[in-house]
Amino acid sequence: MSTRKNRHPEPFIKRDLSHIRDYVKIPQPGVNAWVDVKFMTYPILLDNGAYVSVVWDVVDNSPKLLLLNHSLFDQVKDWIKNNSVDGEDLVGQAFSVKPKSIGGRIIGHDLISKGLGTLLLVHQAMEIRRFIDETFEFYELRTARFTKVEFSEVVAGEGTEAARERSLLSAGAEKLGVDLDLMVEHWGVEEVDDDLEVDFKIIKMPPEIPSALPLEEKSVA
Repeated sequence: MSTRKNRHPEPFIKRDLSHIRDYVKIPQPGVNAWVDVKFMTYPILLDNGAYVSVVWDVVDNSPKLLLLNHSLFDQVKDWIKNNSVDGEDLVGQAFSVKPKSIGGRIIGHDLISKGLGTLLLVHQAMEIRRFIDETFEFYELRTARFTKVEFSEVVAGEGTEAARERSLLSAGAEKLGVDLDLMVEHWGVEEVDDDLEVDFKIIKMPPEIPSALPLEEKSVA
């Protein structure tokens, strides 16, 4: 018996992300210019299969989405792989981005780390928080184990499907020690060693915004 869904639900997209104004404008090939960004989230998979990260666009002085094409996504993964062992986090890191081209055709991007770069002001951090909260809702999966008897007792009765779902969420919240208000839905069931493992989709708190300077202080490198 297995009705388990995809084990890795991605953040729920709250709004239309097709507007070009939402994205960092990377210079075109032949333009001798870089765009500086500060990462605010790890890569996020959109419904259309593209990866983005929320960044602070230093040029436009506003939160934006950085579209991670194949070359940028690979470079971000490599940076995480090479630096996480030293305790560095992608979130809060500043980078310069510039396309590489041959004959006017983009063949990749340079992604140059600048360390933590310029610290954000408080009002900038608030702008990023609003941007993230208005754009995404983050989830995580956690698994609770039930005996078959426990499971049948939880979902027994002649109630509606919605009532059975509420009963299962309540039992899952109790087993996992999670606030019921954070439980979204169960995410599938799988039989394991004569028991049942039930995945629950739980609202995850948005990522922390790197520390910012008080409004009255100036940014520092």
